[in-house]
Amino acid sequence: MAGSTEARALRGDDAAWNALVQAHDHRVVVALVARGARPCEARECAQEAWMRLVQQQREGRLAELQLPGLAIRQARFIWLERCRRAGTVVPLDGLREPADGAGSEDRMLDRARLGRTLRALDRESDRDRALFEAAYGGEGPSHADLADRFGLSLQRTRQILSEVRQRLKAALGDG
Repeated sequence: MAGSTEARALRGDDAAWNALVQAHDHRVVVALVARGARPCEARECAQEAWMRLVQQQREGRLAELQLPGLAIRQARFIWLERCRRAGTVVPLDGLREPADGAGSEDRMLDRARLGRTLRALDRESDRDRALFEAAYGGEGPSHADLADRFGLSLQRTRQILSEVRQRLKAALGDG
C-alpha cells in the first residue's frame, strides 16, 4: 500500500484525493440513490462526505481509507442527518416519509421510482442482479474482489455493472 493512491491521499496528496474521488464518487452517489435519496441530494451529500474525509485526514484523524465503503457510510450519515433535521423519516425500505404527513406526491413518485427500479432489477439474471447488489449494496467491494467472488474477469465484471446501470437508467427514464 506504500505507493497506492490511498496511501498517498493519507499523506495529504491532493492529486491522490482527486483520483480517489473520481474513481469512487459515482458509487457513493448510487448507494444513496438506492436508499431513497434524490440524485441532487445524493450528489451534495457525496461531495460533503469527500470534503469531510479530506478534513479528517488533514487533522490526523483518518488512519486508513477503505473506499468506497468509508465514503458511502459518511455520505449516508450526512443524508440521514439532513433528513432528521428536515423532519423526514427514512423507513427501512429507503423511501422517505415526511413526519408531518405532507409530501404525498413526492412519496408517490418515490414509490413509483422504486417500483420501476425493482422491476428492472427483477428482469436481470440472478448472477447480474447479485453482482449489482454486491457492488452497490453496502461496503462496496472493489471490482477485482467482485470478479473473484463471481468467477468473472475484471473486464466482464465492469461490463455487467455498466450494462445493468444503463438498463436501470432506461427504466427510470434517466438516460
